[in-house]
Amino acid sequence: MTDKETVAELVSHLPDNCTLEDIEYQVHALNEIRLGEKDIANGKVSSHSDVLESLKHWL
Repeated sequence: MTDKETVAELVSHLPDNCTLEDIEYQVHALNEIRLGEKDIANGKVSSHSDVLESLKHWL
C-alpha cells in the first residue's frame, strides 16, 4: 500500500465532522509510528535500563 493509499484509508475511518487538525494529528502519529518501526528494524533501540540511566541526569 502506498503512503497516499494509507492516508486515504486512515481518513476514511475518521468521523465526518473531524477537523483538519484531527487529520494532521492522525497522519503525524502514523508517521512517527512508522519511523519507530524503521528504527527497531535497523536495531536503533535502547534497553529499559539504558533509558533509566540516561534519565538519572535529568531527575
